[in-house]
Amino acid sequence: MRSLLAPIFLGLFLMGCQSDDLEQGIIDEVSLPDLTVIGEDLEFVYRFNYQGSVNDGTLLNLSTELQLPPNYLTLRRDGDLLTFFSIANGKFSALQLGAGGETPVYLQDFYTISEERSVTWGAASSEQLFLAYYSPRGTKNLSVRIQDIVTMVKSDLSIAFNIEEAYDPIYLTNRLLVPYLASDGNYKLSIINTDEKIVQQQLDLGSGVASIIIEESGNLAIISRTNDNDYNLAVYDLRTVQLLEITRFNVNRFFEPGPVDAILQAGRLYYTHFYAQPAPVPFGPAIYDFTGAGNTILDMPSIERTVSEELSQKIRLTFVSFLPGSNLFAVGYFEDRQETEVRGGVLLITEAGVLTERITFPFAPSFIMERD
Repeated sequence: MRSLLAPIFLGLFLMGCQSDDLEQGIIDEVSLPDLTVIGEDLEFVYRFNYQGSVNDGTLLNLSTELQLPPNYLTLRRDGDLLTFFSIANGKFSALQLGAGGETPVYLQDFYTISEERSVTWGAASSEQLFLAYYSPRGTKNLSVRIQDIVTMVKSDLSIAFNIEEAYDPIYLTNRLLVPYLASDGNYKLSIINTDEKIVQQQLDLGSGVASIIIEESGNLAIISRTNDNDYNLAVYDLRTVQLLEITRFNVNRFFEPGPVDAILQAGRLYYTHFYAQPAPVPFGPAIYDFTGAGNTILDMPSIERTVSEELSQKIRLTFVSFLPGSNLFAVGYFEDRQETEVRGGVLLITEAGVLTERITFPFAPSFIMERD
């Protein structure tokens, strides 16, 4: 479930990294956002709350201060709420924390692993926990458990039998989106009304790889590959599941099945472009403009080279994320060093491809969000 962190820490463990004080390298003058960044070194998990107006922030060691295990399984976000799932002694636990808050909520041992079920992912809101599982264990019969955080009352919903693969969920405002590849070879999406604890609708998305995005307006957007290797973008009202529009487009990029880290806003798709390897960087920011400007791939190799020269040290990228409130791309990185300490950071890049800020931390960042 924690797919992003595994390659980061393989590199960190083998290569090592180093850190000194937090620093900010200002490349260009813009209005900087307030950010929450989560990341890790070889021992601990950290949160850094950055305040753009003062170009500084506060570091919190989540492992020593809030007892978050450094090997936690996954992190889910619901608005300002962050939920960290972990497992120990055959039981699942969760730590919930507001992005800007200091008071945690501990959901200790809320689920005990059994021979009956095989858990595949977890998600959460402030009121409910969600677990997807296969049952009986050893089968691919997919179900979702909804558990009330206060009363601990549980409800189980059957999603599909004998599926090929389950993908990560998306939770937004009392809707839980459960994407999977069915036994008939079609990609499907179950939409659960978590208030009523029912499957509201099952969408059959066809045999082309289907990727899921939530529009900035809150609508559901699904990108599906066509038989002609083009893409269809279908936009639905998330509450009613009414189809609003379909747009066909072509971009030289493979979108992975299930949720993708992309933003659809004002007729533009802000996404991660993957470079054919070997290349100086594995990926970088890109924009597809549906209003007619077409596809723009920002020059991440040039930006990486500039930062590496400034640091006199090669950097390795960890993620690309678009920040819709400030219209900036955030690119995480860590320095590829031989020492045992970690030095990482985030590059803030404009839509025009200008590096406008470099914020550094004593850890490798793996998650970022804007704070209101």
